[in-house]
Amino acid sequence: KIDNEGNIAFPILGKVKIDGLTISQTEDRIQKLLEKDYFKTKVSVCAEVKKFHKMKAVIAGEVSKPGAYEFEEGRNLSLVELITLAGGPTKDACMNASTIIRSEGDEKTRVLKVRAGDIMEARARDMVLEPGDRVNIPSANVIVMGEVAKPGTYNFGDASKMTLLGAISQAGGFTRIAALNGVKIIRIDELGNKLNIRVNVNNIYKGREKDVMLEPNDIIVVPESWF
Repeated sequence: KIDNEGNIAFPILGKVKIDGLTISQTEDRIQKLLEKDYFKTKVSVCAEVKKFHKMKAVIAGEVSKPGAYEFEEGRNLSLVELITLAGGPTKDACMNASTIIRSEGDEKTRVLKVRAGDIMEARARDMVLEPGDRVNIPSANVIVMGEVAKPGTYNFGDASKMTLLGAISQAGGFTRIAALNGVKIIRIDELGNKLNIRVNVNNIYKGREKDVMLEPNDIIVVPESWF
């Protein structure tokens, strides 16, 4: 059996890492280890797969039934199939801001941005998932805090309409003591990394800078002016 760290327990050798190896590569690795430390003659090793475990892909966020879904080895599972198995998106789903977190070995991960809405509506090609993929369907929510008329959580529904000024407008606009030159956007990505983005809204109003596109679950903090 292969454990969660990609090792097998082999007589004499103990743990042997075979994660990511083909059958012939596995045979070659065990053969070399045996010949190097335990035998002075040629060793013949034959490996075969007795049983494949079912593969899994995980979907989280704005779907009816988030969770892990299994599929058989040798059978492809597409993104559309996974979303369908999960009962489809909820009314708050921001499909075109979806992401897939994929392991690339050596504890490395890659985040793929996916326009799942376009795929579901056949405007883009479906994609085949890999075992262990983690799909996230976010909501188009942002949180506005601080010196605005109506602090709270606001839903855009469409990721292409999520802008800083749009969020401020939904929150009733700035109060008279808001520090427009010190607005902060707090963004946490799919891997848990935190990013602070400072914005001078006065520059946006004057046309010196473009309005800032938001991402699902951004937190906008409007501080109080000291002057």
